[in-house]
Amino acid sequence: MMPYMILNVSGLQGASKKSFLPLVSSVIAATTAGRRIVETAGAPVYLFPPADVATELLEPRDDAWSVCEWKGVATYFDLVVGERRSEAAAFTYADPFDDLGRGYADIAGWLAFYANRVDAAFVGAERVRIRSVNSRL
Repeated sequence: MMPYMILNVSGLQGASKKSFLPLVSSVIAATTAGRRIVETAGAPVYLFPPADVATELLEPRDDAWSVCEWKGVATYFDLVVGERRSEAAAFTYADPFDDLGRGYADIAGWLAFYANRVDAAFVGAERVRIRSVNSRL
């Protein structure tokens, strides 16, 4: 079973709800100052300022990274609470590209979480529904 995470976002650029991530009975992230990134293919990504995340629950992974042509290199973290571990549940762009002036430099070090790697995620009071890639709904 994955750690319990609630993602709840408000006061975000492009969002009007509060974001939070509870893990089991604790909150792993809560913010009213996050950011929402909407891209062509995929669900919106909600980013949390590091000060609003229980970063002591995150363990960096040396074996996991990816590259976005717009934002640069993402590095990943396992989410660990007690004996529970959710692998690569969070990611960050430590030094994002900003050569096109799209503001990605502003999200340097901010954290995003995969809602499908936790028990629950919310945007405001609305629970995030995980859809398969092949889903039409």
